[in-house]
Amino acid sequence: MELLMQSLKIGVNEKLYIKDPESPTLGKNNVQHSILMIDEIELDYFTFKKL
Repeated sequence: MELLMQSLKIGVNEKLYIKDPESPTLGKNNVQHSILMIDEIELDYFTFKKL
């Protein structure tokens, strides 16, 4: 799973954000933890409030 997290790149439309969400360390951590949480509790139960 750790190797997958290092090589995973999620493409997001550039019109949806001002600053690339994966550029700062905090953005990378948010993406990593959200993927782990989705894996743990399933996508149907995932919300940003839980993150």
